[in-house]
Amino acid sequence: GGKGANPNLGSPQDGETYVLLMKELWAMLDQLSAETGRKYELTSAISAGKDKIDKVAYNVAQNSMDHIFLMSYDFYGAFDLKNLGHQTALNAPAWKPDTAYTTVN
Repeated sequence: GGKGANPNLGSPQDGETYVLLMKELWAMLDQLSAETGRKYELTSAISAGKDKIDKVAYNVAQNSMDHIFLMSYDFYGAFDLKNLGHQTALNAPAWKPDTAYTTVN
């Protein structure tokens, strides 16, 4: 148990750096593909939290990736015993219709 991420790590430029990293990796994989004749894919599994998604320009980064996978399995869990719910609900539950944590929202 590491007790979660350190809030003092990272910098405001991390989102921009992520986009640049994807562009560089994409270019390198294209070069490797030309050398080997094989197809390589670049994918990323990203946080489902809106606060995390908003830090990266995924509309730009997606041009340098084959797939982006949303880790939607962690909306609710033991870390939040006051707001229990289905981890990957398609729609908001009847008992909490205003929830933002659904795959539709």
